Amino acid sequence: MQFILAVIQSEDAEAALTKLKSLNLPSLTSMATFGGFLRQGNTTLSMLANEEQVNEVLASLRSTCQRRTSYIPMHLEIAQQTSAVPVEVEIGGGTVFIGKVERFEEA
Repeated sequence: MQFILAVIQSEDAEAALTKLKSLNLPSLTSMATFGGFLRQGNTTLSMLANEEQVNEVLASLRSTCQRRTSYIPMHLEIAQQTSAVPVEVEIGGGTVFIGKVERFEEA
């Protein structure tokens, strides 16, 4: 049994959850979180998967959690005036942590 923790963008959460639910994982929960470089909303998914399901989970996340381009204001001080200039950054995708579960109990 493997424990998988995935931090994805909130925009991708619905599609990811729909695809992951179809895998009939032993456990799947989601939590609204925020943070990262831009301090934007994320969704953290925690799940248990059998050894043979791990690659399916990763494939599901890859297909539903896309990278995208966003623009953030970069504040520049020019001639004693502050001006916001949009800067293009790439956001999205996901961060996945996988660990072995030594013991799992259901109540």
